[in-house]
Amino acid sequence: MTQRLFCRVVWIVSALVLAGLTATFARQPLAIPVPAPMVPYSAEDKSLTLQHPGNWKPHQWASHGVDSGVRFDPNSNTRIIISVDLQGSLFADIAKAQNDQLSSLPGIGEVLAKKQKSPLETVHAMQAKELKREYADYQEGETKHGQVAGYEALMTPFTFKKHGLFGDQEMAGKRVSVLAGDRRLTIVYTCLKEMRAAFALTFEEMIQSLQLGQGQ
Repeated sequence: MTQRLFCRVVWIVSALVLAGLTATFARQPLAIPVPAPMVPYSAEDKSLTLQHPGNWKPHQWASHGVDSGVRFDPNSNTRIIISVDLQGSLFADIAKAQNDQLSSLPGIGEVLAKKQKSPLETVHAMQAKELKREYADYQEGETKHGQVAGYEALMTPFTFKKHGLFGDQEMAGKRVSVLAGDRRLTIVYTCLKEMRAAFALTFEEMIQSLQLGQGQ
């Protein structure tokens, strides 16, 4: 009986130690490959090209010229997604047409014109709604204007929480919207908040190297 009790105590203690070690290691950031020198990437449908770290593998998709893009995720907490589609720009065109109709109304056109969102602001707001549905405790910073692939861009930093088995992880990222003719370009990158400074330069270099093609 004493030996059986001793074995049971040892088993319980071992299980507790193992659970503690599992929780500790689970909270540690997964090893992220140090970004290798940049190499070129070109989408199969010729919709976009860019430079990316040679040890970050591209995962691309395409859907009959309507939606295409590429994703890089060197680990589960680090990701950048770049996509080009027609749907977002179509919604922007519809919103613009509605705004034009309202602004033509006698007496209130000038007031409405000041409140109207540009097509780019419209698609950027659409992107925010999508991310709020996807990420917990989503919070945004200041939106700024910039240039991506030779087009006007809106860029907004954000933070959120990633739920896990052993607690929440503080995450950070940036989202970018561009209207290029009849196409919408969206970019979203995310990483652990504590790693933002380490990977922001790599993400930004990838974004600034981006060029849009004509697609197929």
